[in-house]
Amino acid sequence: MDKKLKSGKKNIASDRHTDTTRPEIKRVSGEEDSVILAEIRKLRDEHTEATNDTKEALTRLDNVLKDMVERTASLEQRMVKTEERLGDTEDRMARLERSVAFLLHQEAKLAAKCDDF
Repeated sequence: MDKKLKSGKKNIASDRHTDTTRPEIKRVSGEEDSVILAEIRKLRDEHTEATNDTKEALTRLDNVLKDMVERTASLEQRMVKTEERLGDTEDRMARLERSVAFLLHQEAKLAAKCDDF
């Protein structure tokens, strides 16, 4: 039985070296090599072009995002200034309303004094 296993192992080992019908071992001609190399070069060129296009798109996107951040910051500053002006205007309006109320009260007092004379 040992002889069968040993001889079986030899057959398997010898099959590895002599089997040329396997697809991964199949040899191609020089012309086929040239075609394959041309296709590989074409794919590499396409990949390089796609990579460059992607880099350009990312650069444009980065620039757009920077511009948006700047605009947003500017708008936020304008909003803060506008809110401050609105607060100041509301304060001024309250003071003016108090002044009008005081003046109307004073006018009523003076009108009453004039009526007494």
